[in-house]
Amino acid sequence: MINLLKILIVIMAIAGLCSPQSQASTNIDNLKAAFIYQFAKYTKWPDYPSNNITFCSFEHQIINEALGKLTNKRVHQRIVKIRYLSDVSQVSSLCQVLFISGENKRDIKQILTNTATTPMLTVGDGEHFIAQGGMIALTRRGIKQRFMINNHRTAAANLKLSSKLLQLAIPLTPRN
Repeated sequence: MINLLKILIVIMAIAGLCSPQSQASTNIDNLKAAFIYQFAKYTKWPDYPSNNITFCSFEHQIINEALGKLTNKRVHQRIVKIRYLSDVSQVSSLCQVLFISGENKRDIKQILTNTATTPMLTVGDGEHFIAQGGMIALTRRGIKQRFMINNHRTAAANLKLSSKLLQLAIPLTPRN
């Protein structure tokens, strides 16, 4: 019986079904995608004529599979569409939500400068994202996934965040 269990564990490990790292990474990505979806639900955009709300991220980001699961959900009566960008130049007013992972470190400053007054909710990884001009930064505090909000940036882009969302955020301090 024990030998059978060992064989099963080896087969699952080879198949990648039992890999604690890949499972943890997938769970974190799903959690981040859920946060991004909730941020959108608690954000008010200026009027725009589309029946869709477009979430954008860059191609080859680990989170894309998790974001893809949001396709056809609804935010403010609009259908969620996902768009994967291959280049910084593709960031446009077609995106209402833009996720920028740490994988795009060298482009973050340029993207955030170019979109500073565009009504596009920018979400990124780590506290440094706020310092670079991002709106919402996902951050880990111990085992908890938390977030910080730069409400000055959201206001500059003519976005209004729910007071409920603002109350849940980690308060910004001068070092943020």
